Amino acid sequence: MSQINTEVKRIKNVFVDYSSNSFAFSDAEIENVNLHRKTNKLEMFLKTDDYININEFSSFEKYAIKRFNIAGVDFKVDIDDKENKDNPPITKEWNNILSYFSSKNPVARAFLKNSEIDFNKDINIHIKVKGKDILDKQGIGTKISNFIKDIYGVRL
Repeated sequence: MSQINTEVKRIKNVFVDYSSNSFAFSDAEIENVNLHRKTNKLEMFLKTDDYININEFSSFEKYAIKRFNIAGVDFKVDIDDKENKDNPPITKEWNNILSYFSSKNPVARAFLKNSEIDFNKDINIHIKVKGKDILDKQGIGTKISNFIKDIYGVRL
């Protein structure tokens, strides 16, 4: 009879050669990992008690691309702390969010550069250059919404 290992897997225990600058990221619980052969991307489902700095995702993705010779990493994060879940640091992290999002969606880079946001229960992005129609045709609004939901667990 085989025994199922129920030990909690954390980033710091599984990826021992990765040095994280964030306790929230290194202590994040790995719920599931998928490798998609067609896209050669890793999909990681994490559970954490606090928000993770967006730069930590970028840093880990660079590590994983180099270490495992993959095309990228898609993160899905579940925030366990109900108090924090209602107050994501989107406004404070907007420039870092844009930088990371733009690296995955190059069309957005030029149009969203230097943009500003109003965030309450919705997010309004004020772009500095013309190009709203192009962004709409590319579905960038939906992609940003999905990206924020994956990272912060908040649907906008």
